[in-house]
Amino acid sequence: MARNRIVVVFALSATLANPGTAAAADIRVWTARAIATVLAEIGAEFERATAHRLIVTTDLPPAFLRRAQAREPFDLVITGSAPIDEWIRDGRIVAKTRTEIARAGIGVAVKAGSPRPDISTVEEFTRALLSAKSIAYLRVGSGAYLESLLERLGISKAMEARVIRPDSDIVSELVARGEAELGIVVITQILTTSGVDLVGPLPSEIQSFVTFAAGISSESKVPEAASELIAFLRSSRAAAAITSQGMEPARQTGLAGSRGEETRHAAKREAEAAREARVLDPFADVDARRRIEPMTPDQQHPQSRQRLATPASRRPGRVRAVRDLHRQPHQVVHAREDGVDIGEAPAPVPDVGLP
Repeated sequence: MARNRIVVVFALSATLANPGTAAAADIRVWTARAIATVLAEIGAEFERATAHRLIVTTDLPPAFLRRAQAREPFDLVITGSAPIDEWIRDGRIVAKTRTEIARAGIGVAVKAGSPRPDISTVEEFTRALLSAKSIAYLRVGSGAYLESLLERLGISKAMEARVIRPDSDIVSELVARGEAELGIVVITQILTTSGVDLVGPLPSEIQSFVTFAAGISSESKVPEAASELIAFLRSSRAAAAITSQGMEPARQTGLAGSRGEETRHAAKREAEAAREARVLDPFADVDARRRIEPMTPDQQHPQSRQRLATPASRRPGRVRAVRDLHRQPHQVVHAREDGVDIGEAPAPVPDVGLP
């Protein structure tokens, strides 16, 4: 299969209306086709506003990895979120610059003017695949999901001889040229390719989304300019272009850059704190009417009965039994008053289950 490499250089406007904060720079952008088509639509606006020049190359993650391993320089990469995370772990991308840009669902394409099969349900979608002479989907990204989907549907073996998996992002082009009857790929590629029609999205029960994220190279000489481009791709102007091309823009309150990482870490810390609180106080989530009441003298262990039977210890909320979750109900636990260990007592059995 011929390699499909597209390099787009947006011309720099002679008149600079609103120069950006960073000095004029060439920004080398490696991007998935889904975002390359967005930049093709609105990239010139960014150039006019900032005086930067965009040098955009589109390809798939494996090709980008080969380039990076060959030490070819880049400033910004925009591709599926999984490769971005791998590049962060490998030190190729600055972690705090990771920013989600958009996500795209998967759809089915046919050659323009051809009959459109019914794919409204999982059963009809499966029948359409089995009836097709050939189908095309990628080796990575959405293609990896589709490979597992065919296995789940139980038709992987039946489709094996009819599947075409190009090494480059040309699924819709194969359909347009008549080399594949059906193309299954992110909807944005179908909408931005001439000569094909969108049949529709996958049924909701089996739909999957590809999230496109951006990250700045740890070796970029123009990280400020690259940051400006990321901000532009999160703007309302970019959101309109992203939506018009069949994708969903990332939520403005979502996981963008270091703020997104901080949000994830904060949520994780809160969840861990909540779990720890439940271990320390197993009945924290139980309705107040059903909480364990302070122990009465009859319930107390003989050795500690006298100390626990004081008026203060019988007041609601003054004494709390802290029980190890792994102990049996009859085992001895310590009772505490205002944080001070005041003796041992048999653990009462609650009338509700532990969380």
